[in-house]
Amino acid sequence: MWARIRWGLIISGILVLVIFSLANTAPVEVRMPLLFDVQVPLAMVLALSALIGFMVGALWTAWMLRRRSAQSSRQTSRSNGKSPGAKTPSDPPVVG
Repeated sequence: MWARIRWGLIISGILVLVIFSLANTAPVEVRMPLLFDVQVPLAMVLALSALIGFMVGALWTAWMLRRRSAQSSRQTSRSNGKSPGAKTPSDPPVVG
């Protein structure tokens, strides 16, 4: 259920961004001192900033999920009382 809600919010956000971008096509000046000075449509600036924000959010989320996964695996190995690679007498022998 949460996946459907998440996808609904993502698609809604993209639609709002597209509609807003298409309504604002006036050229704007983008300046970066000593690097560039260009005029681009406002829609391009909005799309680029949304893409950068999405990528930063995706990387941040992936980093948080990976960290949480590593913490839960460490806690699981601690609660078992053994290290992740340690063998116990109940483990089957490795053949080959």
